[in-house]
Amino acid sequence: MSVCIVEKAKKPPAFKDDACEIRLLDFKLGDVRLIGSNLQLSDRVLLLGFASPALTRTLYYEAIQTNMLQENAKLIDVLPEQSLHDVSLEVQRIAINDLACHSSGLPDYAKQNCNSPNDLLLALKTLDNLSTEKLSILAISLLGHALAALHDTSYDDLFQEKIAGPLELFNTYVNYGLEAYYLACGIQSTLDDMSKLLMILYCNENHSSTTIIQALRKSFSDNIA
Repeated sequence: MSVCIVEKAKKPPAFKDDACEIRLLDFKLGDVRLIGSNLQLSDRVLLLGFASPALTRTLYYEAIQTNMLQENAKLIDVLPEQSLHDVSLEVQRIAINDLACHSSGLPDYAKQNCNSPNDLLLALKTLDNLSTEKLSILAISLLGHALAALHDTSYDDLFQEKIAGPLELFNTYVNYGLEAYYLACGIQSTLDDMSKLLMILYCNENHSSTTIIQALRKSFSDNIA
């Protein structure tokens, strides 16, 4: 459970009329709660389990908006053919959009222990009876790795290229936990970067019409558990 209480205030007249700033008043993430003067610990590293899926979905929406990916694309259209060898047709035909919206039917985790993206792909061979309609760590992880394959790069590099770099989130990384799953629950950041992210999400900025910011706002505004 995460709680972030913020104050949105108009900037002084020297700034644009529609500009604003975000003031963190109360931040709670798991067992960590920072209030008042403690929020000055702007370089404190926090695990953004609650925001990791939304940031990964951002990359999906960006790929749709830039025509890198078709809305009706399926796993079989994105992942390398050899990686889907012996994977059931039901799994191969899962829509990428269903991975993003938690309607893929995939369980929360694979049955096997998965440390790497390759482990995750191998685990697809044992999946059957897709019936779960809920938030799935496996689905979001698979979404992220599929997007990385689409761009012919690693998820870490894709995240830095598309999100962290352009948005100047210099202390936000995808590196906590197992590589197979950390893109669904292992993004780390600082209060400074979270303040920047909140500014981008809720304030009108000069660069607010860029494709990645449109995708970011759509992802965080989606009513997805």
